[in-house]
Amino acid sequence: MRITFQIISVITISLLFSCKANKSQDKTLDESLYVAYEKMSNLDKIPTHEWFRKTYIIFKKDSVFIEESPIIIENEKDTFSSASDGGFYYYKGTKIENNGKVEINTILTSCDYCIPMYMRLKDGTLKAAKNEKHFSAIRIENGLNINGNIFKKTSREKAKGEIVN
Repeated sequence: MRITFQIISVITISLLFSCKANKSQDKTLDESLYVAYEKMSNLDKIPTHEWFRKTYIIFKKDSVFIEESPIIIENEKDTFSSASDGGFYYYKGTKIENNGKVEINTILTSCDYCIPMYMRLKDGTLKAAKNEKHFSAIRIENGLNINGNIFKKTSREKAKGEIVN
């Protein structure tokens, strides 16, 4: 009787842990969208302007898409989009999730109004430089912490018309 009770207890505990593990696997970043404002240097040198990159991170299965657009906040209240200053960056890559951390590796796929970057080779010739982003994100409640920037989870409806993917 005592052995039967111990076996049933072990089976019950095993089932509970397996259900909990399956439940946590459901909490992946698949098909989710996050947004943050990342501080930039002041491009126009107007003291009342603060420059930011409005950054969207889009997760689709194991793929990651990042879109960065420059914006200006004037007098800490009015927001303006820049027509060209600061550039519009588009990255594509992959993610690996592990215990609340997300490793993200991307490469620049296109950029509007950006100055191209080049490397000078040993023979003196120039070669286009790869623009890559590699960083870790820590999952927090309703968001991600990436290098101290808090990315809030948002919906496609709220971001409609602003993102490509």
